[in-house]
Amino acid sequence: MKIFFYCLVLITSVRVSAQVQLPPISAEWHYSKNANPFLDFFTWRVTQDTMIQGKTAKLLTKYNSNNNIVDTDILLLQNDSVLYWHNNQFHLMYDFASAVGDTVIFRFRSIALSSAPVFQDTILSVSAIIANKQEINVNGISLLSVETSLIPIEGLEDEYIWPSNFNYIEQIGHDYLEMGVIYSINLPSTGQGSRLRCYNNFQNLSYQTPYWMTQGEGQSCDFSSSISEINFDDNTQLYPNPSNGLLHIEVPNGVVIERIEWYDVLGKKVKTHNGNHTTLNIADIPEGTYLIKFHTNEGITTKRLIREKLYER
Repeated sequence: MKIFFYCLVLITSVRVSAQVQLPPISAEWHYSKNANPFLDFFTWRVTQDTMIQGKTAKLLTKYNSNNNIVDTDILLLQNDSVLYWHNNQFHLMYDFASAVGDTVIFRFRSIALSSAPVFQDTILSVSAIIANKQEINVNGISLLSVETSLIPIEGLEDEYIWPSNFNYIEQIGHDYLEMGVIYSINLPSTGQGSRLRCYNNFQNLSYQTPYWMTQGEGQSCDFSSSISEINFDDNTQLYPNPSNGLLHIEVPNGVVIERIEWYDVLGKKVKTHNGNHTTLNIADIPEGTYLIKFHTNEGITTKRLIREKLYER
């Protein structure tokens, strides 16, 4: 995944005619799983279109750091609002249509509050005022950004975990940051303490949050210190190495490659191949030395490859 430096350029006018876009199929988010940014991560990925109540929605699949499916979610775009499916109905998650000053009622999944456990695993109707709405430029892509001020629910005003605002960006969603009650409705859903590392739609937008730029210390978006890599070194073969065209891969019997990732010498992910590949055309990879990480049904292994020039003078 190629990650660009995070930058926002404000644009004075708000987009009014172009429809808000949901993330496309294959788009994915990487989150740190808990307060320790390196301990573990999980990934949400838009896996396919699906039909719900006669409407075309997006199916999101959650993977743990071992690439096992652990959850699913469904998102629907309707009238420039993003809805999520829960308990056999859609609930408002993001509103891009309302104007500054409007009051919007979001429907948030909640966690247990310190003084009111009755709210555990339920839906809260939360009123919010649209405080700011603007078009921003993220890595050259124009996206809508909305800032809201939340109105505490009567009786919960003194809850120390009640958040004061809820801000979100088209496609990217919002980063968990002291969101308290509503932590679980990030785009896509996250767990308490989770922080968004990166978003990539693999078409025209690759985004790294300021949190991961500072806390990630140059690690890839799917770095985890809790993953133990298995050793295929005696059995996995890459040839030719060095290579400048077709790269052939051999793995032991029974091992299925699920994903191949390329990292440069600085530890930045530069390319991803999904699926079980035995041959890769690497003509579009710049010359240099790379670490190739293989995610398989048996674990992870890393190989070193030299990409040489196509023609030598």
